[in-house]
Order: sequence, then structure tokens, then C-alpha cells
Amino acid sequence: ALALLPGGVDWPGWLLQALGWGALALCLGGVVLALVARRAGPVQRFGQSLGIAVLDRRVMLPQIALSLAIVLLLIAGFAACAQATGTLLSIEAALTLVPLILTAMMIPLSVGGWGLREGAAAALFPIIGAAPSAGVAAGAAYGLALMIACLPGLLLIPLSAKTAKARAQSVPPLT
Repeated sequence: ALALLPGGVDWPGWLLQALGWGALALCLGGVVLALVARRAGPVQRFGQSLGIAVLDRRVMLPQIALSLAIVLLLIAGFAACAQATGTLLSIEAALTLVPLILTAMMIPLSVGGWGLREGAAAALFPIIGAAPSAGVAAGAAYGLALMIACLPGLLLIPLSAKTAKARAQSVPPLT
């Protein structure tokens, strides 16, 4: 944020407090989940599977590398959508603002983040000297790009229906 504003960002105290309490709640939730996972069968199996798939020494480095690549590509995608709508984001601005904008999509108050992403972009774009409308345009373009990127998945729906039908036919009836 120091690269965007010479004096830095003067975050309101209530926001920092809310973020701190939220982080504490997430940590405590993780501890509780870990304790419950030791005692519950399905949760324990899920925890073991997660450990094998993510935390095992053989896969941890590739998981970290792929995760970082995905995050950087999401940021670059949003920056490209912003540029396509007329706002050029510097690398510092993209690395600072875009993760905040995309995090707003995770709030479960919308469908696919629509509205929240654009609202966050409208609220944050003035920090870099852009109009709020530029943020809305970039967020909408990003949402449309994501929808277009998902369209090839529609081709798999008939295949999954055939697979489900074949599985249902191979299961013997209950007597």
C-alpha cells in the first residue's frame, strides 16, 4: 500500500480490529475442527486425505507453486480486464487491490460474487486515482471472462449424465 500512497493507507481502527477478531475466530475454528477431526470418523478420514493430498512432503512444494501460480493468474486476469475497460493497473496496484476485490467474491451474499466484486472494485479503485465506475466496469468484465472460461464445462454435462445412468444400471436392486 505504501507504493500506492506516499503516506501509506490510514486504515480505520474499527476495520483493523474487525480483521483481527476475524483472524482470531478463523484460527480458533481451525483448532476446534482439528480437535473434532481426531474423534470423528468421516472428519478424521477427510483430515487424513487432506494431509496426504496437501501436506505430504512430496506434494507440498508443487501445491504451493501451483497455488501461487493460480493466484498470480487470477490477479493478472483481473488486471487485463481492467486494462480492457480502460484502466491500467500498475503491478503494485494489482498485487494490492485485486486480492481484496476478489476476496469480496467469497462473501456468500451473491451468486458467483456478482455485485460484491463490483462494489469492492468501485470502493477501492479511487485509491489508485481511478473512478469508481472504472472499478465496476473491470469487475463486470472479469465476471464475464470467468463465465466464458467456464463454458467448455457445459460439454461435460452429457458425459456425466451417461456415467451416472450407467452406474445406476450396474447397481443391483435392494431386496
